[in-house]
Amino acid sequence: MKLLSFFKIVVMVFCLPLIVACGSSSSSGPDKPDTNDEPNTKKTYHYRWTTATDSAQFPARDNSQAVVFNDGDSTKMWVIGGFADLNNVNKNDVWHSTDGITWTKTTTVEAFVFSPRSEHQAVVFDNKIWVIGGSRGPYVNDVWSSTNGIIWIDVAQSTTLSGRFSGRAGHQVVVFDDGTGEKMWVIGGQESDNTYKKDVWHSTNGATWTTATDNAQFPARSYHQSVVFNDGDSTKMWVIGGEVNRKEKNDVWSSTDGITWTQTTATAEFLVRSNHQAVVFNDANGTVEKMWVIGGQKNSDISKASDPLLNDMWSSTNGVTWIEDVTWIKEPTTPTSTTTPTFTTTPTSTTTPTSTTTPTFTRIPTFSARRRHTSVVFDNKIWTIGGNVPIYRENSDNQENDVWHTIRVESTSITYKVKPK
Repeated sequence: MKLLSFFKIVVMVFCLPLIVACGSSSSSGPDKPDTNDEPNTKKTYHYRWTTATDSAQFPARDNSQAVVFNDGDSTKMWVIGGFADLNNVNKNDVWHSTDGITWTKTTTVEAFVFSPRSEHQAVVFDNKIWVIGGSRGPYVNDVWSSTNGIIWIDVAQSTTLSGRFSGRAGHQVVVFDDGTGEKMWVIGGQESDNTYKKDVWHSTNGATWTTATDNAQFPARSYHQSVVFNDGDSTKMWVIGGEVNRKEKNDVWSSTDGITWTQTTATAEFLVRSNHQAVVFNDANGTVEKMWVIGGQKNSDISKASDPLLNDMWSSTNGVTWIEDVTWIKEPTTPTSTTTPTFTTTPTSTTTPTSTTTPTFTRIPTFSARRRHTSVVFDNKIWTIGGNVPIYRENSDNQENDVWHTIRVESTSITYKVKPK
């Protein structure tokens, strides 16, 4: 018995380390055996566009405005006014939707609604929708607000013309806090006599307007885009592209106070353009906020330009470097010949011929190239609504009433703990 016990002890002493080692080898790690190779899948995402509707209930239009606003019932997208119908008339209709598919016309009261217009601006401020300036034949500088999209109030009616910005179209309006509280800011634009503007105005109530500067550092322009964005340094107002003396630009400017403007880049990576759109939204991975530039026109005289309209999408985290967001599909290479080569002499080389065929890459389809569309961020997506396209179609001129939005699509990159054989 004593001898048996002695052998048990010896076996345990020698085998215990082996048991521990065997147990630890079952965990995953760099030394995982080739026979159990399994890929690690790292998920990343990019954006693609999809159609919410090809034909919304509102008439096809361009130079309209869209905002996202809660009217007390729910948060909706709103489409306001614009240049619409086959007869190309200005509109003062108001439409809203909770899903981008079904659009309902708001029953406005004729005595309490802004006059028909296009090339205006609309923003949400102080729990109201605001409609500011635009073209109704002559360019105007009136200011209207509504808490529900039904009843509209002419806020600046009692203000003299000298007490606010001049009548204009193709301007921009943003809501920005310069350190003294949120205000509405009017930036640039164009007067009825085609005078380009480089002035900046602000207001806390829509009735009283104050000049921040009448001579900003950026060249006078219209049909540009402006957003409010934090580039990691501070929150700023931004001016992106636009039309300067009938020529499109791709410069980018920013300001923390509306008085002093700094040029971030004179020539961004995206093409020169005007009548485009810009929004602020996260990248597809939800890791960083960016400025996004969408579509537009690259030549003021589209009748003389080849492919004058755009449907591209660019983003930037700092206003300096811009990256195009585009998805490509690599098409399979099709052999160009099935003929078996013949040789008159025995080849001396045993090198296997390599193909010189260049792979074909195809862009994922997106909305048709356009200008004078409108874009908003809603329901964690970027939306593009309507606009002007280069193709004439019966009963719709060259205007659209389609609605598109981004979707997140998984991009998969595979890495192995042990290189596959």
